[in-house]
Amino acid sequence: MIADFRLKVFLSVAREHSFSRAALSLGISQPAVSQKVSSLEEEFGSPLFERGHSSVSLTKKGRILLPFAKRMTALSDAAAAALAGGEGNCEAQPDLLPLMKEFFRFAENFEGKGYVREVLDEIEEGPQEAADLQ
Repeated sequence: MIADFRLKVFLSVAREHSFSRAALSLGISQPAVSQKVSSLEEEFGSPLFERGHSSVSLTKKGRILLPFAKRMTALSDAAAAALAGGEGNCEAQPDLLPLMKEFFRFAENFEGKGYVREVLDEIEEGPQEAADLQ
């Protein structure tokens, strides 16, 4: 999977309105869910959830992140499916290159900016066969 697992955890907590139910649905421990969410909140410098006694809800920043997280995980899943169904390289998957570019443009806003920029440069300047597919 290409997308950060923390985004899947974020989406599960948002869907379940509970850290415990999110942990069950993901098959991980509740402390692991809390750690992943805390890591995202630290990265963004703001709480993503309002924590209540029996449920959680998205904060304003959490609501802003939600559509991006959905899109990034969907793009990641689509890329993994395309790779699994093909030769295992971008040249064998003409539809994958635009998808990868879109994913990495979204990812550039979240983390690993240097690495993401390198990947975008490689996709855009990559082998001639890859450029011909765009």
